Formats: sequence, C-alpha cells, structure tokens
Amino acid sequence: MQNGVKILGAALLVLSANLFAGENKVTYSLSLVGMNMDYKEYNRAGTLVDSEASQFSDIAGFEAGYDFLLSQSMGSYAKLETSVLYVAGDTSYVGSALNGGGSYGSLV
Repeated sequence: MQNGVKILGAALLVLSANLFAGENKVTYSLSLVGMNMDYKEYNRAGTLVDSEASQFSDIAGFEAGYDFLLSQSMGSYAKLETSVLYVAGDTSYVGSALNGGGSYGSLV
C-alpha cells in the first residue's frame, strides 16, 4: 500500500502544479476502484479444479489519469494520455497445489 500512497502523492503534486498554469491544457482524473472476483477453472472433463472469489471491498485501490493537450487545430488535435491503476487486497482461493496431485479443496 506504500507504493499506492507514493503514486497518489505524485499525482497530487502534478495537480497542484497545474493550478498555477495560465492556459488549461491539462485534464486530471482520480477514481476509487474496487474489484469483485468470481473465477472458476474446470478441466477438460468438466470437473471444477480451482476457484477464487472476493467481494467488491476486498480488493480496492485507485486509478489516476493525466491528459495533456499538445496541439489543436481545425478538426484535429494531438494529446498525450497516461494513467496508473493500483489495486491491492485478498481473495479466497480453493483448489490444489500446482503439480501437487491433490483434489479440489485440498488447498485453501
């Protein structure tokens, strides 16, 4: 989570620098992100071999975007766009160890 705080701090620094600019050629975005996960894997015979699940609040983070308008003329423009997505959290895994020979549920 420390990396996420550093990235957010850098984004806020860039945002504050733009507040003093005369012409606004910059667009920022900041989004809170959550992830709901429901993954199931089956073998060729159709037997469930592993699954992974989480609720929306179990994996959380943010996405920060930065767009800079380089040039604009009649009917066209050039723009530089970048974004960073950071998420962290836990999921519930049920399956077996890789090459462990166990059955579904032998590893949680």
